[in-house]
Amino acid sequence: DIAAPDSIKDLRQFKRTAKRILKDAVVEDCMEHILKPIVTKMECEIKKWDKLTEEFDAMSFKLETETKQLNELEKSPTSSDYKRMIKELKRTVHELQKSSEEKRKAVEECKKEVARFEQEIEIKRNIPESELLNTFDIEKVDWMKIAKQNFGSHSTWLDCQKAWENMVSPGINKKNWGKEEDKKLLELVNKSAVWDWKEISKVMGNGRTPFQCFSHYQQRFNSDLKPRPWTEEEDARLVKVTNNVKDSVGFFSWSKISSLMDSRSLIECMYRFTKIDPSQHRGRWTELEDAKLLAAVEMIGPCWSKVSKFINTRNMVQCRDRYLNCLAPNINFSHFTYDEDVKLLKLYKKIGPAW
Repeated sequence: DIAAPDSIKDLRQFKRTAKRILKDAVVEDCMEHILKPIVTKMECEIKKWDKLTEEFDAMSFKLETETKQLNELEKSPTSSDYKRMIKELKRTVHELQKSSEEKRKAVEECKKEVARFEQEIEIKRNIPESELLNTFDIEKVDWMKIAKQNFGSHSTWLDCQKAWENMVSPGINKKNWGKEEDKKLLELVNKSAVWDWKEISKVMGNGRTPFQCFSHYQQRFNSDLKPRPWTEEEDARLVKVTNNVKDSVGFFSWSKISSLMDSRSLIECMYRFTKIDPSQHRGRWTELEDAKLLAAVEMIGPCWSKVSKFINTRNMVQCRDRYLNCLAPNINFSHFTYDEDVKLLKLYKKIGPAW
């Protein structure tokens, strides 16, 4: 057995391009597995075809030679010796003709069989991508080969496998969880003595991955992870752990950070750090910061993590809130009209404070 790495890369580092590369590589590997037995059979048939063709050519040459000799003997004096030789040659020529015809038919059969294999390969190659991925046993995928050929030293075979299972596979159910799903998940978790998430995912049978089942349960139902106030000690520890992880791996690996915090989820750690990050400014935005924010959104778009890096003095939550609430061009800063007041009151009465 091959030991798994001590740690797995934060799967969110698999960008859109890497996901496309991974999906194409998995499709190619699946197709290779499907075609391999057909190609092997076709190669054997081609070897057989080549051998039969060689034997047929040799037999045809011999038949031509024997026939030529027979024709010459038939023109010679008809002594008893010649008659015996002619009779023997006729028998030989007849047998050669019969064997040659059998070889010719065998060659034709091989030719047809190779054509059939080629047609079968063409049909398999045209299988729709979605059908191929849904019907192929993904356990047979060669993740080591995919990692080495497509990602080099950037991702391990386990990175590729986990990225596929949790992010890239088209069979993943990415819809919001429904009440029936919640009910079934709770029943399965309560029945499971060891919380086997792989088995729970399998029994769910609706495209939810083991990680989705685990994550949803932890965030929604695990009372140990219910929101609770952060203590000063936790804040200090979070800052220290976050900086250490960033210095170690070069980016904010929130999955790794949360694993080093006691009973704090990835989301909790990420949002708490944006509020207490000592390297970020607090208070009123300067004109220069507003100008940089507008320029960043114009160039990059609403990708707040990248915008934050461009601003350098504000975190992504601050950048998002500042732009959407103060600087976005679609904001109407004029006083509310009477009609708007009436509409707002009606909507509040109907929907409530779901702003």
